Amino acid sequence: MIGPVQRAGTSGTGVDPARINRREAAPFDIVLRRIIICRNRRLTQAEPMGDRTSEFVRGSDAMQRALVSAGIRPTRQRLIIASIMLGKAQHLSADQVMAIANRQDQWVSKATVYNTLSLFARSGLLREVIVDPNRVVYDSNSSEHHHIYNEDDGSLIDIDLDGVKLEGLPPLPAGTEVHGVDVIVRVKARR
Repeated sequence: MIGPVQRAGTSGTGVDPARINRREAAPFDIVLRRIIICRNRRLTQAEPMGDRTSEFVRGSDAMQRALVSAGIRPTRQRLIIASIMLGKAQHLSADQVMAIANRQDQWVSKATVYNTLSLFARSGLLREVIVDPNRVVYDSNSSEHHHIYNEDDGSLIDIDLDGVKLEGLPPLPAGTEVHGVDVIVRVKARR
C-alpha cells in the first residue's frame, strides 16, 4: 500500500532517508529521497535559482538599487530582466531577452518582457533602437550614441557621437524642438 504513512524519523513520507541505499533503490525511491532531503534542510536564497543564475543572485542588490534609483519597483521579473540587460553592454530584442531568461530557468512571460523593457526604456535605463519597422532592439548603453546595423546578421555596433558629423537639420515644424537625433548606418556584405 502506497500512502502518506508517517513513522518516527521518516519526515512524514513513510520512507526513512537513512535506509535508502542508492545502488539498490528504484528510481521512485531516489526521487523520494530527493524530496525528503529537500524537505529536511533549509534552502538558501541562491539554491532555488540553481547554479546557472548565481551571478543574478550576487548582482541582484546592485540591480535592485539601479531600479529603485530609476523609480521602478524591483519585482522578481524586473530583476531578472535587469540582470540580463544591464549586466554588460549589448543590444538584444525582447525575444532574445526572454530566451536568455528561460535558458536560466527564470521563466517570465512574453508580455512581461515587452512591458518591462518598455518601462526600462521610458525610465532611461535602456535605449530603444528601431532598426526597421518590424524590429526593435534594446540597448544597455543609455548614453547618446549612434549605431551601425548589419542587415545580413542583424547585429548592432555602437558609434560615438564624434563618429558622425551632422552639418545641420532641416527646418523644424512650428512649435517643436529637437528631442534627439538617432543615426543608424545600414551595412551589408559586398556582393
